[in-house]
Amino acid sequence: MKEKIKKNRIYIILFFITLIIFLFTALKEAGILNTIRLYYFDREVFEKLLMDYNIKIPGNIFETLRLDIFTDFSFPEWIIVFGNRLFQFVLPVYASIMGVYFYRKSIKNVEKLNYKETKKSIISNSLKFSIAMFSAYLLLCLFSLLIGNGQRMPGYTRPLFSDILGGNFYSNYTVLYFIMEGMLKYIFMPFVYATFAQSLYLVSKKKVVNFLIPILYYVILFFIGLELIKREVVAGIYINPMTILAAGDYSYLSTVLLMLVSAIPLFAAKIIVDNKVKNQENILETED
Repeated sequence: MKEKIKKNRIYIILFFITLIIFLFTALKEAGILNTIRLYYFDREVFEKLLMDYNIKIPGNIFETLRLDIFTDFSFPEWIIVFGNRLFQFVLPVYASIMGVYFYRKSIKNVEKLNYKETKKSIISNSLKFSIAMFSAYLLLCLFSLLIGNGQRMPGYTRPLFSDILGGNFYSNYTVLYFIMEGMLKYIFMPFVYATFAQSLYLVSKKKVVNFLIPILYYVILFFIGLELIKREVVAGIYINPMTILAAGDYSYLSTVLLMLVSAIPLFAAKIIVDNKVKNQENILETED
């Protein structure tokens, strides 16, 4: 058991870091952190607020947290959507960390690598990373049900999948929607960027450069996409890598096109790895 934990500790660490970020942000979005702050550290404002609503001052923090004035806007949907928003900023950093992990674990002498086995190792690492991120997301969803007010947000909708499954898909199948969106955000996207980050070490041993490339790629596309969106160029929505991770204030999205553009780093990684495998196979055939 200890050996298994040690072998997978990078995924466990990233899982818990992500979960802590999610839960902290969820508490903030649900208004719980602000309520606690008012109750303990800004008592005068807290009591005045209750007086304005003709509410008797509760005896403890738990009674306070159940008051309607503090839970009216803590919709589970809102908590899920905004509770995970920081992930769009940390994903490229996580991917670069996965690249460093791959380098230290699997690449000691790049000239002597078995590239077929290395390809399997890259895929395995990326899948484990994706599963860790998706697991943190599922716990966020459960947490939102626990701390939310149990109500639906009036008139709220999400654009992903509506072009394929219809405009009412979100409102009719909200739970299924969040599972599917979670798979895109926390399985597909982590897999894309982790695979890309790891593949770079098959081309170059420059650790600093390789660490920065996924981050720079992500940030540069973000600013290009943002500028195009400001100019009302639709392509900017698809170029911006944060679109698929936010998937919010857009009237229409082509889900397939968004996935294809987001998968460009994965296509690049495939070319790099397959080229290495093919070259090694050709060398082995020549030697035979």
